[in-house]
Amino acid sequence: MTNAEKREKIKERLLAAPNLSNRELARAVGCSHTSVAAMRRILEESGKLCHGDTTESNWLNHPLIKGGVIDLSAYNVKNLQALKTPGVLDKMMRENLTSPVYAQRKLRQEAKQARKNTPIGRVAENIKIFKADIHNGLPEVESESVTLLITDPPYQKSALSLYKSLGMVAGRVLREGGSLLCMTGSSHLPEVIQALQKNDRLKWHWLIAYHTPASAPMLEWKRVSPFVKYFLWFTKGEYRGDWQSDYIRAPGDKSGDKTYHVWGQNVAVQKTLIEKFSDPGELVLDCFLGGGSSAVAAAQLGTRRFLGTDIDPVCVRKSKQRVEETLTNNYE
Repeated sequence: MTNAEKREKIKERLLAAPNLSNRELARAVGCSHTSVAAMRRILEESGKLCHGDTTESNWLNHPLIKGGVIDLSAYNVKNLQALKTPGVLDKMMRENLTSPVYAQRKLRQEAKQARKNTPIGRVAENIKIFKADIHNGLPEVESESVTLLITDPPYQKSALSLYKSLGMVAGRVLREGGSLLCMTGSSHLPEVIQALQKNDRLKWHWLIAYHTPASAPMLEWKRVSPFVKYFLWFTKGEYRGDWQSDYIRAPGDKSGDKTYHVWGQNVAVQKTLIEKFSDPGELVLDCFLGGGSSAVAAAQLGTRRFLGTDIDPVCVRKSKQRVEETLTNNYE
């Protein structure tokens, strides 16, 4: 290890665990304690390390550390940072774990599971479906009230104006950090993305591939047999939610339910995305409801508030009927 690399390691460990003694840090890095002291002075003088700062010292008083059960010099920077996370040391002691990073991961998984399964009361009262035209801006939906806008507009080139209106609505109704998941085909993908970006409050985030078990009708004019559709993921501001996969595989039975609408989608996929991108009690919106798959998914979950709209009164009626049947089967 070169001297420059050694200095960088000392710096990393000092920033991760400044309350450790120079000798403890020296043992971890494999250098002299005077080298650690010299780097500590440099960091303190630059303002990157506060001298005598005790705001993060409580974790050092934990029985695992004070009792010498844990050898801090054996941990890398990532593990030292994890140790300072509230609850990690208690988790390690309770379950006899040796890895702070693993304990931290388990705590996050448990918190997420508890958060995702919180009931919100009567499901029927939290699902509302009504007729509306996206071009009118959906004034019925309160500004900055929606966590997830998940929808599946028509894919034809003649429908591109719908995407511009969708972007305008999403920019208004999404809360800060909320997500728009817009399902679309590939034929006019560049134009669709451009239309959604007309609203500068939306920020492009990622592309999620949705693999269907059966090919869609062959596109003769493109000479393509498609097995993948896409969810365009835009956010309003910075996304700070859970980690997400950019690949979804539909269940093997059907690529989509066409019983209620010619463009019907798989309820299980809608349910998965609603669960992943929102928490119980938060509001989910679908403004191209179609056959009502997203509404049925919300009803099955029973933990989200849901608004569904469509310009077609037949779609509105069928979606309401599907939700009523779902609630009857699930909760009565």
